[in-house]
Amino acid sequence: MEKAKEFAVSWCEWYIGMQNPSHGSVWLLACDTMKTYKWDDTKKGDQNSFFLILLTLSWWHTVVKTDIEEREWMLAVEKTT
Repeated sequence: MEKAKEFAVSWCEWYIGMQNPSHGSVWLLACDTMKTYKWDDTKKGDQNSFFLILLTLSWWHTVVKTDIEEREWMLAVEKTT
């Protein structure tokens, strides 16, 4: 279904835009646990920011119809939580 793919692309772009630039700009973001990041560059938002990430992941899941879409969605869940 096109809705799931469109939402996935938009969601990943939105999520990448919030991250520290040193993580890269292509999904899947790099996360080197040995590297020291300048966390001031991360767009943290307010007390509802992580809730919004979870909410949008749940919206994405409502349009998932295939096993491939499910795996893509699960990868995003694992990467963000």
